[in-house]
Amino acid sequence: METVHKETGFNPYSGQVVVEATPSQEGISILVSRLASSAKRITREKYNKATRVTAHIKKKASMAVFYFDRFEDLCAALSEISSDALCDGSLYKIENSFCFTLNDASRHKKCIHAMTEFSVNTGFPAHITYIQEHGKLVAEGKELISLIDNIKNLI
Repeated sequence: METVHKETGFNPYSGQVVVEATPSQEGISILVSRLASSAKRITREKYNKATRVTAHIKKKASMAVFYFDRFEDLCAALSEISSDALCDGSLYKIENSFCFTLNDASRHKKCIHAMTEFSVNTGFPAHITYIQEHGKLVAEGKELISLIDNIKNLI
């Protein structure tokens, strides 16, 4: 609402407003309208409409998700990647499988090749919110480095 106020001068804080979101080529168009205060029966024609505002969405870094059915494959893959990539990643356990997420895939292209070699596509949804909601976080960031050091000692 603050962005609408700054970019258009429309004050969404006085009276009742209606917010409509519709898909567009740029992402989502948001239309903010104020209801007429004297309207007994609300109709579309009685809205006082604000000018259209296009949301400016910050582009997030590309995320990569890798699944492992076997613990041995996970250990081999994690042993192959750099400490920087481990610091940008998180390891989850989902049912009988493991999932490694890499926050900024464009920075770690060598890591992606190594992870792809050992990972499998198990049919899990690749969306991070699903993984975070249904998976158990095993380790992330610097915890992964110490985990891999311990795995290397066992091998």
